[in-house]
Amino acid sequence: MKRTLLLLALAALIASPASGKKKKKRRAPPQKALVKPQGSPALILESLDLATAQAVVLVAGVAHAPDARLFTFHDQRDRHFIALAARCEPAGRAIRCVLDLPKPYLAAPLQGFTLKLRRGEIVAPPDQVASLFAAAQQAAATAPPRPPDPRMPLRPHHAPPDGGMPPQSDDEQEGEESEAMD
Repeated sequence: MKRTLLLLALAALIASPASGKKKKKRRAPPQKALVKPQGSPALILESLDLATAQAVVLVAGVAHAPDARLFTFHDQRDRHFIALAARCEPAGRAIRCVLDLPKPYLAAPLQGFTLKLRRGEIVAPPDQVASLFAAAQQAAATAPPRPPDPRMPLRPHHAPPDGGMPPQSDDEQEGEESEAMD
């Protein structure tokens, strides 16, 4: 019996290094370059719409579309916030991205806009960012109010108008009338 236990323990020791081999990690395939980068990186804020909370940005000098979290906006309250989503496409020798922004952060005037890359940070011209934000504020103030979305009901459509009681069938109504007469 001792001999069989000893043989089993020896077999387990021999088998364990074989099962403990490290697996090779597979790398994700490289992204296909949208454009061929030329020149130094540049960042230009093309437009800003406060009503839809979107910004259109032109990024030059990069081959791949940057991730949304790499775009950082800076406001006068010294807050920094990132874009929620980025949809990018090639635009000549640059990449144009439409960024979705968080609406609550657009209350304070923007004063800066940056893009963080491996080789450093690209800064958009601050005077251009401030002037575009001022123009967007004016456009939002003079624009007529947006009508409510017809797809969104003003009240829940599942609630019956009589306060939540389901309509009674004819049999139930007759039963209640006969009980009331007794």
